[in-house]
Amino acid sequence: MDSISVYMVEGRTDPEYCRNLCLLGKLYLHHKTLTSEVETFQFFVLFEENEFHGTQTLCGYFSREMTLIEDFNLACIIVLPPY
Repeated sequence: MDSISVYMVEGRTDPEYCRNLCLLGKLYLHHKTLTSEVETFQFFVLFEENEFHGTQTLCGYFSREMTLIEDFNLACIIVLPPY
């Protein structure tokens, strides 16, 4: 049976990976703004695990600002089309 895993990645600890997630989001969201400064964001990356094959497939992610300025801080949410 397949299961779901969610990993938290901070922009300040892995900026290149987070920038690549932003670029992936730009492919699907025309109005998404790209920023090279991802250090203030956390990314929660969703993977589907296939136990039979022993692989993980990226399903989507959402990002949020780590500093809470307002009552909401969701920056972006992406779910890839097959999911």
